[in-house]
Amino acid sequence: MKRISLLLLILSLMLLTACGGDGEICEHKDTEPDLVCDKCGETLPDPNLDGKICYTVTVLDALGEPMPNIIVQIFDGEAQIAAKMTNNVGVAACSKDHPVDAGKSPFTVKLVSPDGKALSYDEQAAIISDGKEEITVSLFKTTADLMTEALYLGGSDEPTNAHVLSDGKYRVELKSGENYFVFVPTVRGQYKLSAESPSGFTMGYFGSPHFVQQSNIASTDGTGEVFLDGGALFFNIRAFNVGDDYYSSSRYVFRVDSEAACEAFINVKCVDKNLPLSKEEMPWEEYLLPSDPAPFTPSFTVESVSELTSVSVTDPAFTAVYNPEDGFYHAGTADGPVIFVKLTVDSDYIAAFKTIMETTQFSTYVFDGEGNLVAKKNYHTMMQKYIDASGELGIYPLTAPLKEAITTIGDSWGWYKDGGANNIFTGKVTSPVVAENAYLFACCYYEEQ
Repeated sequence: MKRISLLLLILSLMLLTACGGDGEICEHKDTEPDLVCDKCGETLPDPNLDGKICYTVTVLDALGEPMPNIIVQIFDGEAQIAAKMTNNVGVAACSKDHPVDAGKSPFTVKLVSPDGKALSYDEQAAIISDGKEEITVSLFKTTADLMTEALYLGGSDEPTNAHVLSDGKYRVELKSGENYFVFVPTVRGQYKLSAESPSGFTMGYFGSPHFVQQSNIASTDGTGEVFLDGGALFFNIRAFNVGDDYYSSSRYVFRVDSEAACEAFINVKCVDKNLPLSKEEMPWEEYLLPSDPAPFTPSFTVESVSELTSVSVTDPAFTAVYNPEDGFYHAGTADGPVIFVKLTVDSDYIAAFKTIMETTQFSTYVFDGEGNLVAKKNYHTMMQKYIDASGELGIYPLTAPLKEAITTIGDSWGWYKDGGANNIFTGKVTSPVVAENAYLFACCYYEEQ
């Protein structure tokens, strides 16, 4: 009886603390009970946890995401002292009703799958020691339950089974010598494939399962989309490399050459989900006109385009001036003769645009000054609309869209590049071409007599 009275006295003294201003003493009351004083709102000590700790264990999957529905067991030696299942954010925490006695660490954490499947995890992290109250344990993937793919190496009829890996960290058993794996990405991005092994090892890329190369090309796949850096393999995985399932996705064979048989880890991690678009992935930008061009009817009478004056691309005095009132370019001044583009008629340098477009898309890749791809532009439909509107003479007034198309295509295809193999002026001009007027090579205008 005296011991109970003494305990009550101690608890009463614990609840009498200074709160508020001027040293006012609050006789804490907690009627909820929620360990918060009803009067002053101060957090109160939990008498049930005197000398005990509520341990928190977070379980992550092989990609670092929370893993729900995993049974977490805490052992003190051989004795299990706590067990709880992780919630939807991968956390299992001892409740205040079932705390763990402090001072007996290290405790061992064991993870159990509710469906009985064996789990592989970081045992070094699954230890509670040094007074820690919160730990995080990461699960590993293993090759035990993975599908395999048969590889035929060097013309051999005896297949080699290669484990199929996607994203995550894998615990693997390496044999001494060659160990083959097949990487199948699940999402677009740049992936890093690396190994952790107590034995010396090297990694290399070997092509696709359909044709495994006999020699380790290691540093590249010939396109720069696969490369070796710092002993790790990097894969640039594009949208078209990822399908709806294993069979519709791209598959890549890589090999780990181990100096000895050992347990090791293979890490497959997406290190850049915002991989810049490749030229194949970039969408084509279709040049859209606000409205179809009106049919062209000349205000002058000529029997053929040969009666018109061709623009001289070597005349430094010639200028093309845009007139916003009619939307056309004019020779010399904004009120000068309208400049026309020969669309169905051959120019002095190459075939007519209509002829070119019958066998080639009038589209191109656009690069910046540093050689980076910035756009893919398609002018084919737009040019066809102008051709359809060009009338019997096969010409149309030079507009801003026509100038952009001819300039961009010509620059990209090397029509104006000095000394280039595709330069259209080579052997056809005796004076230097004025660079800013090169796009006018298929243009002409009408001079009144």
